[in-house]
Amino acid sequence: DGRSALQRFAGPQLHLLAGADALVPAEVAGELLALQPDIEVGLIEDVSHAFPLERPHEVAAAILAFLGEAGDA
Repeated sequence: DGRSALQRFAGPQLHLLAGADALVPAEVAGELLALQPDIEVGLIEDVSHAFPLERPHEVAAAILAFLGEAGDA
């Protein structure tokens, strides 16, 4: 359980979730936002837990967009 570590980390965070993930359901987004309201949570629809392999271009685009935003801060 890494909740305490998430709460202690003050830097920018991006958490990508998969819409059809049986291991980490998308509903976890609410829990993450309750722990750290300033984090960014992204959802990639219709993919499983292996979404980085299923949709690598979408994952890369989300990460690049996040890094661009974090660089502006």
